[in-house]
Amino acid sequence: MRLVRKLTGRRAFIGDTISEIIASVLRNEPDWHQLPAETPEGIRRLLRRSLQNDQKLRFRDMHDARLDDEARRSTSDHDAAIAVRTERPRRRATWIAWTSALATMLVVAAVLGARALRQSPLPPQLFLEINTPPGRDTSVAISPDGLKVVFAASAEGESQLWLRSLDSPIARPLPGTDRGSRPFWSPNSRSIGFLADSRLKLVDIDGGSARTLASGIPVALGGTWNDAGTIVFGNNPDGPLFRVSDTGREVSTITRVETPQQRGHQSPHFLPDVRHFLFFVTGTPEARGVYVGQLVGSDTKRLFDSDVPAVYDGRGHLLLIRGGKLLAQGFEPERLELRSDTYAIADHVTEYTMLSASAAGSIAYRTASADIGQRQFVWVDRSGRETDKIVYADTAALGPALSHDGRRIAIYSFRNGNMDIWSYETSRRAWDRITFGAGDDIFPLWSADDSSLVSGSVRTTNIVDLYRRQLRAPETSEELLLATSEAKFPTDWSADGRFLLYEALSQKRGLDLWALPMDGSRRPSRWS
Repeated sequence: MRLVRKLTGRRAFIGDTISEIIASVLRNEPDWHQLPAETPEGIRRLLRRSLQNDQKLRFRDMHDARLDDEARRSTSDHDAAIAVRTERPRRRATWIAWTSALATMLVVAAVLGARALRQSPLPPQLFLEINTPPGRDTSVAISPDGLKVVFAASAEGESQLWLRSLDSPIARPLPGTDRGSRPFWSPNSRSIGFLADSRLKLVDIDGGSARTLASGIPVALGGTWNDAGTIVFGNNPDGPLFRVSDTGREVSTITRVETPQQRGHQSPHFLPDVRHFLFFVTGTPEARGVYVGQLVGSDTKRLFDSDVPAVYDGRGHLLLIRGGKLLAQGFEPERLELRSDTYAIADHVTEYTMLSASAAGSIAYRTASADIGQRQFVWVDRSGRETDKIVYADTAALGPALSHDGRRIAIYSFRNGNMDIWSYETSRRAWDRITFGAGDDIFPLWSADDSSLVSGSVRTTNIVDLYRRQLRAPETSEELLLATSEAKFPTDWSADGRFLLYEALSQKRGLDLWALPMDGSRRPSRWS
């Protein structure tokens, strides 16, 4: 950029504000007619190749420039030094940070590549603070063109998705996205996929009502959308990934969970060839981590061990969180192999950080505020006066369940690599672990006499079945109540103890309500 300005006497990209300059960088090409007529062709060629919008045609570094014989012969040593994109990989980025002053912190980093970095008026890093509505959901997604960001937030007690353009100072709510979470963009940056009310939905950002693609999704575990109209998404912490057309055809399984080492698959992210995708595997230390899957065939490849998912930044790096830092790991998407280069992008990020990246090279990350990892239980009497309170780590996905005598609360909590049922006893002010199986346990329910707990549990297969745990029995003692091919989630227990209500997840029908007799034949009946 400095070379362009020296030759023309003006900036390559014009704008009155940072947002306008960013938009100009991403949308336009420099006016090459401003170059002096005597500018050598080698210099012209070098500039064009260095500032190409199409990353496949753009010089990535000085090595690429040296491969261009004509540019090398026509460029002086001084000009060649100026044309180097960057001395270090981390200097490729110009940052814009959005920070919330409320319940969550949203940090969006627009990685604009060397074009913005080489503009002499702009420093290597730029920061912009934006107050967003509060919310516990740290979902965020940046559009493929790098110009828009969508995030989940709450306003007036209701959570929904909000849209913010980089060239606008205002974020606006997206109609039809109530209770929306884990948004992801269409390849043309005009539509958004998201999960809400146990459904996978799509909505156009320019208006129109949201439409449902798939039902029966108990948990939002991310999605990704390619140019061929295929969407890959996760819907169960203990299940595989699924695929569906953006026209809403039949949902099918696309990955296979290798039990018992693997627990589940989530957070898919398409790579540039649109056939392969990154995804995150939970499970034992030797099996968990970031993998590469494919649309055709079941073969997968483990890239590295990780506690969190990763995304591809469009510039030859995988982005991930490790040791409180946002890192960029060198990656060759054509060969699906890692490179040795790794560098830090940002510090002070947490395990609750959400990452997103665009095809244009922009990335976004959203991290929670310091207290986002905690929740509290509060006891109040009938007059509304607080009588007791406890604070606990927010490692429970859902819950709680209060015992009938009011003395204990059961939740499911992810601790030490496993999701288990835990009970808090008010008299002792202490937590007790209730389940000890190798698989996950979720959705606890107390029996009428508070002597046992029922939960949805994963044991010998990768299906969530119904189990009962007697509290006075040995730790490893548990009873299988019902095992079928569908995942089951307990919802209520009748006061007389005769029937257990649960929801069963069917890919064709979605969630159905069933009643399981707790005596006699144990043959369930469908209610809806």
